[in-house]
Amino acid sequence: MLLWLGQSARRVSTTCHCLAASTLRLADLRAGIQESWQGFASRDADVAAGLMPWEEEMLRRFVSGGAHILLVGCGSGRDLLVLAARGYVVTGVDPAGDALDTARRRLAERQLSATLIAGFFEDVPLSGRFDAISFSSSYSYIPESRRRIEALRKAAAHLAPNGHILLTYQVSRQPHRAPVAFARVIGALTRSDWRFEPGDLVRVLNGGGRTIDYLHVFSKGGIDAEAAAAGLRVVFRGDAPHEPLVTIAALALP
Repeated sequence: MLLWLGQSARRVSTTCHCLAASTLRLADLRAGIQESWQGFASRDADVAAGLMPWEEEMLRRFVSGGAHILLVGCGSGRDLLVLAARGYVVTGVDPAGDALDTARRRLAERQLSATLIAGFFEDVPLSGRFDAISFSSSYSYIPESRRRIEALRKAAAHLAPNGHILLTYQVSRQPHRAPVAFARVIGALTRSDWRFEPGDLVRVLNGGGRTIDYLHVFSKGGIDAEAAAAGLRVVFRGDAPHEPLVTIAALALP
């Protein structure tokens, strides 16, 4: 009985969060995403951890020495610092200003160079082409499939010949459609400028209020569909070791 009550309470809470998020403007939703990443991996120990095993594998497979790399969601610089120290030409993009300030300080301390751009990848102007564009987990933090596809198209436009887009994403069964359907109706009634989709997960930050964090998890084949819509194809896929439900993928132009 207590277990059933607990599960019911979680379902009610999830539904309420979905409905609350559906009433927000896209700018409010993105502000929550931005806030959730401000202090991520900000400790020196986090930076000292270096690249994860799957990141080393993707680097070995798809990125040659001295390549130009764009890191979407570079944060406080964990992977950016390693790549800059290895001689790659690195550009980092991140909407979290505090995290970028930490990255700048750490680059200066190590006398390393990288270009840092503040803002969401979808919005910032870019120039030149890159041998690799890494979204890491940041791709899953772009609300709405159509906006993720547009982000992939933008990335594809800045790929050098034979370049690759690298990303990670979570795979899960789709949630019950009822909360999503209700959330879409509420979003339309409140004239929100974005719509909830199957696979969207939200949580309230700081214990309450209207600041909501967002994440999208993909059904099987979801990445392939969005890549194809952006004119890309999946050329590699594998599970990230020690990270359950997280898949790594490499996309390339046909």
